[in-house]
Amino acid sequence: MSVESFSGEPLPNFSRSDRRGSGGFSDVFQDPNNSGRLIKVFKTPLVGQAAERVIRLLRIENWARPSDSERFLSRFAWPLECFGRPEEITGFSMAEAPPGYWFELQVGRKTDRKLLQVKFLSDANYWRSGAVHSDQPEFSESLRRELAIDIFESLGALHRNGLVYGDISSNNICACVGQFPRGFFLDADSIGLPEELEGSDLLTP
Repeated sequence: MSVESFSGEPLPNFSRSDRRGSGGFSDVFQDPNNSGRLIKVFKTPLVGQAAERVIRLLRIENWARPSDSERFLSRFAWPLECFGRPEEITGFSMAEAPPGYWFELQVGRKTDRKLLQVKFLSDANYWRSGAVHSDQPEFSESLRRELAIDIFESLGALHRNGLVYGDISSNNICACVGQFPRGFFLDADSIGLPEELEGSDLLTP
C-alpha cells in the first residue's frame, strides 16, 4: 500500500446509499473508484490545525522510517489521498480494514457484517441481551494479551515519531481474529502532536 500525494480534487461522486459508518464529525462511504477503499467525508471541512494534521499523515514518507510506515499503513485507517484544498480538506480515502477484522452479528432478525471493535470483546453483558443471537467471538486470554501487545506497539510507533492518538476508545480499535491477533485503529485523523491535541474535542467518553 502506498500513500498518494494531495490530489486537490473534489470528493469523488460517491453514493449516499453506500454509507459504511457515521460519527459526530464525519460519514464513511464506499470509494466508487476503488473497491478496497473507503472515503471519509467531513460534515464540516477541516481547516487550520486540523487540516495540517491530516496533511502531515499524508506525507508520511517525510518523517517516518519504513518499518514504522508499514505499521501505520497496516494498523490504522490511514489517509491515502485527500480531497479539497490543503487549507480546506473535505475528506480523504483510506483502506478498508482487512477481512480478518470483520464478523457476522445477528441482532433481532437482522444479520450484518460488522467490524470486531474491541468493545465486543470487553462487554460481556452485551452478549446476554435477548436481542443478540450471535455468540461472542472467541478470544482466549493469551490471544487478548497478544492483541494488547500489538495495540501498544502501534501506539509506541506513533510516540517514537512524536505523535499521539487523540481518541482512544473501544469503539475506535478493532481486533483481527487469528493465531497472531492484530489491532486496527479507526479515526486516524485524531493523530497529532501532543500540543495540538491538548484540549481538543476529539474524544469518546
